[in-house]
Amino acid sequence: MLAVWILLLASCSVASARSGGGIFLFGGFPRGSDCALGDPLVAGKELLFEWREIEPEEGRYNWKLIDETMRPWVSAGKKVVIRIMSACNENSATPDWVFDRYRVPKVDSNEFSASNIVFPVFWNPVFVQKYSEMVSALARRYDGNPGIEFVQIGGVGRWEETYVHTDNEQMSKRWQELGYTHAHYIEHCKRMARVFMNALKRTPLVLSISIGGPDAHTQDRKVIGYELAEFAVRHGLYLKQNGWGAHYSYTDHEHFSRIFINTIGKTRRIYEQGVATSEPWGWEKATFRSSINRALLDCPDYLWIYETDLCKPEMRRDIEWAAQHLGMKSYRQAGPLYIRFAQMRPRYHDPDYSPVFEDEFNGILSCHPREPYLPLCRPQPDSMAGIECKKTTPEFPYIYLDIEDSPILQESRGSTRIDVVDIAVTYFDQGGGTVTVDYNWNGSAFESSASFDRHNTRRWKTAQMRLRDLRFETNLSVAEKDLRLRASDGNLALSKLVVWLGGR
Repeated sequence: MLAVWILLLASCSVASARSGGGIFLFGGFPRGSDCALGDPLVAGKELLFEWREIEPEEGRYNWKLIDETMRPWVSAGKKVVIRIMSACNENSATPDWVFDRYRVPKVDSNEFSASNIVFPVFWNPVFVQKYSEMVSALARRYDGNPGIEFVQIGGVGRWEETYVHTDNEQMSKRWQELGYTHAHYIEHCKRMARVFMNALKRTPLVLSISIGGPDAHTQDRKVIGYELAEFAVRHGLYLKQNGWGAHYSYTDHEHFSRIFINTIGKTRRIYEQGVATSEPWGWEKATFRSSINRALLDCPDYLWIYETDLCKPEMRRDIEWAAQHLGMKSYRQAGPLYIRFAQMRPRYHDPDYSPVFEDEFNGILSCHPREPYLPLCRPQPDSMAGIECKKTTPEFPYIYLDIEDSPILQESRGSTRIDVVDIAVTYFDQGGGTVTVDYNWNGSAFESSASFDRHNTRRWKTAQMRLRDLRFETNLSVAEKDLRLRASDGNLALSKLVVWLGGR
């Protein structure tokens, strides 16, 4: 499968936080190791606990678990973040006594699929009451603790993101039978946020924005995300987006990106890594910096990075890059962005989708799998002279690229116009004729901008061009793309593009 990778850094304001902002170790669940404890680039660690661990019996709290997990980090002068989950990965993260004693309704995914996760009905009044009592006890012990950077608001969904999990239509129907609507769910998330705000007066809180309910499509997710983000900013809550990772959809990331761009300077924002490179559906090591930069595009104050990446020696230069560029003031300071055409394993398989995999999150879109009929989806992943690339044919002669305009919009206050863009194209020099880059100029779709000749040397070469007065307004005639590359004979093989926004 094909993915297009981009390095693009956004217009940022300088990060500031109780720890100074920065990189946190994300161990997932269970809590993983303390491998980055002595790393000066790492500000702290997020600690994930299941509610059943913290309150195995009603009213009896296992604070020793939190204390002992915090201790090495606090002793090292670092911070921790606490998240207490009511639904996680397997079985039930909510204590059994909540279901057995109080008959709180639940949804067991094993009834609908091969997974085995038990979810409480989060908006059930008894669930809200019992989870709130635990939050009050947590606050009595830890509120104002200087070793705690912030606490994540819980009782809202799987992993304590605003996400009501579903595996299929039958499971979605069950949630709806139990009272799920978008409006009801939004109000529940606000209710739980108020529970935390009323209990923890001296400790910052974060709300993790996610995709919402079981029947939430893209437009619904925008509504849920924007309304909860506005609520968070209005009440002084931090915002977190889980999922800078290769398997998250471009459409979702586009609107989450705009949510985060809109909150720059209004609250602190966290990006959490969705999938580690060690996972079988993760991205390849060579593209790890690309994934970091997709997160930096939205100017987060914090990055959460899995320990399996954070503690790998071969990732060190990329981690250093992330630490250096958190708090960047302008995308123009970032140097070049690059787009590398490479093979990638998809996480999900859907026979209704196109076999060409979209670049889902890096700010460049080569193909959307729900639109397999579009010409931009037809160039197939291939290789030439041992180099991975994307090839066109005379039947489908174009490669389309959509450059996400969030950083340009942020810096230019609503305009997507940019005076100069330098571009370097790495191509296989086969055949003759010209290769042209078309772009959106002064409102005109596909204005021919620059070109270079081929000489049939049958070698990989790089051509450099300068484009002037571009507008990344995503309103070109085919699938709303910004740039189009084409060869005069229809046969084009590209392995990489390098782009300097604002010129070299």
